[in-house]
Amino acid sequence: KQPFMQTILSMLTIYAFGVAAAFTYTHLMAIVTQGTLKHLRVDMFDKMQSLPIKYFDTHAHGDIMSTYTNDTDAIRMMVSQSMPMLVQSILTILVMIIMMTRFSIPMFIVVCLFVAGMLTVTKKFGGMSSRYMMFQQRSLAAEEGFVEEMMAGQKVVQVFCHEEEAKRDFLKY
Repeated sequence: KQPFMQTILSMLTIYAFGVAAAFTYTHLMAIVTQGTLKHLRVDMFDKMQSLPIKYFDTHAHGDIMSTYTNDTDAIRMMVSQSMPMLVQSILTILVMIIMMTRFSIPMFIVVCLFVAGMLTVTKKFGGMSSRYMMFQQRSLAAEEGFVEEMMAGQKVVQVFCHEEEAKRDFLKY
């Protein structure tokens, strides 16, 4: 009876530490994410303040705003989700390496070969997809810039009967 109660107490203690660690980890990541994004937005605003007027004349308002919204949101997703997952994955891999080397060196070598293959394939497809991601962000910025300009100048478009031309231009985007 005594060992059973000790086991239950040990499990409760481990779960309590796990919950406390998860809470602390989540809280710290929220602080890091918000702080990073605040500095990024301040830096972007400061940079925008130093740009010449010509920049604003040659770039659509929606294109500039897209940088503030979509690109910043993509960075937020990376900082708040991808980075913590990376840290967690690295810790998991380290623990698994230690456990595998303690139990079976041949199995560890087989796993390393498979991991090397997976990394090679991931690097190849990741490199190819990053090119398309950049293209998608640029085209989204251009499209949002066009829509912003059309919405801001909606009365002018209607007065000069350019609705159909605006629709054709939008289809190009």
